[in-house]
Amino acid sequence: MLIFLVRIAFIKHTDIVPPELSLTLNRQSFIAGDYASYTPVVSARISDRNGVRLNTIALRQNNLILTQQAYSVSLSSENPNLVYVSYQPHLSIGCYHLLLSAKDSNGNHNQTEI
Repeated sequence: MLIFLVRIAFIKHTDIVPPELSLTLNRQSFIAGDYASYTPVVSARISDRNGVRLNTIALRQNNLILTQQAYSVSLSSENPNLVYVSYQPHLSIGCYHLLLSAKDSNGNHNQTEI
């Protein structure tokens, strides 16, 4: 008869801090109502000390969820808790609203918009 002794550790996550998100347009801060080019480069930076859930990153344009093929997501080669998102839409004249949302590894949610 074989007897196995197994140690189990229970970890309680107390992280309630959501990930930090930032959005820029053409590598600059954007003020609502400003003008943008027809093909702006939208860049996002998502960071969290416990990591970001990549499958929770969502980008919406005018309340429509963009498919993940519309934008690129890349991990920082220097910091595994830092994620970059890049999106280059082709716009016509009009008003646009972009909303970025994401969760960290513990499920804390955050969003930002331009």
